[in-house]
Amino acid sequence: CSSDLAEVAAKIASKRDPALEKEVADWVKAKTGEDITPIEEKLNDGVILLKLANAIKPGSVKIGKAKMPFHKMENINRFIQFAESQGVKNQDLFMTVDLYEGKNIVKVIDSLLMLKKIT
Repeated sequence: CSSDLAEVAAKIASKRDPALEKEVADWVKAKTGEDITPIEEKLNDGVILLKLANAIKPGSVKIGKAKMPFHKMENINRFIQFAESQGVKNQDLFMTVDLYEGKNIVKVIDSLLMLKKIT
């Protein structure tokens, strides 16, 4: 069973596109001044994502402290709600665990690209 999980994780990781990740990183840096590489570490607490949300629509989200795991997940969830409010379709949004646990960074990148196109 655990070998199946490792296989799935490897398959998802193999779909990562460095060019798309760079496009997202450049966009976030232009909007927030923040370097987000490596993505799974820098975005993990949701703070930079919320800064991005406020850069797109000033004052739209409250940035919570990100000391405890549940704070980090709340921040990420706030960003997902923001992205949805801006018109990113539910099926195009990543889930909190995709980012927080690093389960599907490809989906995180895709969601951010959708937000970039819309805003």
